[in-house]
Amino acid sequence: MANYPSSSPIESSKGNNNDSTIRKLLFYLLGLPRPGDLEGSTIECINQYEKTSSVFHVIRYGIKQKQGEYRFASSTHFKIRSFFIHTFSMIGFFRLLTLMLVTDESVHIYLGDGLYSSKQASIIYFLCIITLGSLYGFGEITLYQESSGYWKPMRVLDQLRSPNLNPSSIGLTRSYLTKACSLIHLVAKHGVRIMNCAPLYMIFIIEAPIVAELSLKENPMFNFYCLLWSFFLACPFIYHMAGNFGRAGYLIMYGICSILRLRSLETLVKHSSCQLTLIERDINSLVSAIISFCNEMEQVFRSIRFGIFYAVFVIAFMADVQLFFGVIIPLEPALVAHLLAVNAAVILFALGLTVYFCGVYLNTLQSTVVQFHRICTAQNISVLTKLKINELMDRMAGPYNGIEAGWFGTLTTKFFVIFLVENASTMMLFAVNVVGYLIK
Repeated sequence: MANYPSSSPIESSKGNNNDSTIRKLLFYLLGLPRPGDLEGSTIECINQYEKTSSVFHVIRYGIKQKQGEYRFASSTHFKIRSFFIHTFSMIGFFRLLTLMLVTDESVHIYLGDGLYSSKQASIIYFLCIITLGSLYGFGEITLYQESSGYWKPMRVLDQLRSPNLNPSSIGLTRSYLTKACSLIHLVAKHGVRIMNCAPLYMIFIIEAPIVAELSLKENPMFNFYCLLWSFFLACPFIYHMAGNFGRAGYLIMYGICSILRLRSLETLVKHSSCQLTLIERDINSLVSAIISFCNEMEQVFRSIRFGIFYAVFVIAFMADVQLFFGVIIPLEPALVAHLLAVNAAVILFALGLTVYFCGVYLNTLQSTVVQFHRICTAQNISVLTKLKINELMDRMAGPYNGIEAGWFGTLTTKFFVIFLVENASTMMLFAVNVVGYLIK
C-alpha cells in the first residue's frame, strides 16, 4: 500500500501564505522594515514621513533643503496655510489672555468662556497660553533654520534615503548602518501614525470638556459662542501639536544617527588600537573624517549648551530674587504657589536628565580619547599626525563649558553633579517657601 503525504502541496502553500501574511501584518503593526528589503523600506518610510510632515507645516522645502522648489505643495499653498495658522494662533493667544485677565461677565460670554464658572479657569488659560506660545515659537525657529539651510537633521535623512548608500559617506560601518535604518524606520513609521492621530486627539481634548460643560447650561447664545471660539482654539493647537510631533521625530532620527556614528567611531578606534598595525595614512583619513564630523556637530552642541545653561541660570536667579523680596504674593496665593512648585519640580527633573545623559556621553568621549592616546604612544607617528589627533581631542571637548586645550581630562560627570547641586539648592528653597501656601 502506498504511503500518502499527510498534507497536499496546495495546503502547505496555503499555510505558508498565511504565515507570511501574519508576519507582514506583525511587522507593519510594530513599524519594522520588510524582511530582506531594509534600505528600500527605509527610503519609502522616510518619504512617507516627509510627505506627512509637509501637510502639518513641519517643513517647507522638504528634506532636500535650498532646492528652490516645493515637492508636495506650491509656494502659494504654503503661504496661505501659513497665514491661516499664524492668524488663528494670534486670535487664540489674545483670546486666552483676555479671558485670564478680564473679569467682566459680558466679555466672557461673547468670547465663549466655557470655563467661566470653574475655579481653575485662570490656571488652565495660563497653561494654554504657555503651551501655545512654546509650540508656535519652536515651529517658527525650525522653519527659519530649514529655509536658511541650517537644520541638520534634514541632511542626514537625505543621505540615508539615497540609493546605493555608502556607509562610510555618513560615518557608519555596515552593521551600524543596518541598525540606523531599522531604528529610523521604526521612528518614522510610528511618527506618521502619531501625526495622523494628533488632530483627533486634540479635538477630543479641547472639545470634550467644552461640550460637557455646555450640556449643563441652557443659554443658546452662550453655547453658540463657545463652540465658535473653540474652533479658533482647536485649529492652531492641532497644527502646532502635530507639527511639533513631526519635528521631534526628525530630531530623534538625527540623534539616532549621531549616537551610532559615535559608537561606530569608538568600535573602529578600539579595533585599530588592539591590532596595533595602523599606518599613518589610515590615521590621517580617520582623523580627517572625525574632525569634519566635529565641525558639523560643534555649532549644534554649543547652541544647546548655552541655551540650556542660560535658561537654568536665569530661572535660578529669578528664584533667588523672588525669595529675597518675598514675591510669593498674597494676591492669588494658590495659583502662584502651584505654578512655582511645578516650576521647581520641572527644573529639578530637567537637571537630573542633563546629568544622566551628558555624563554618559562625556564618558564615551573620554574613552575614545584614551584610545587615541594609546595609538599615539604605540605607533611611530609623525609630529603632524600627532598634532591632528590633539586637535581632534580638543574639538571633541570644545562644545562643553568652553574648555581650553588639555582640559578634557578634568571635565567629567563631576562637573554636571556640581552644577546640579548648586542649582537644585535654589530650587529646593524655592519649593519649600511655597509649601506654606499650598497647605492653606
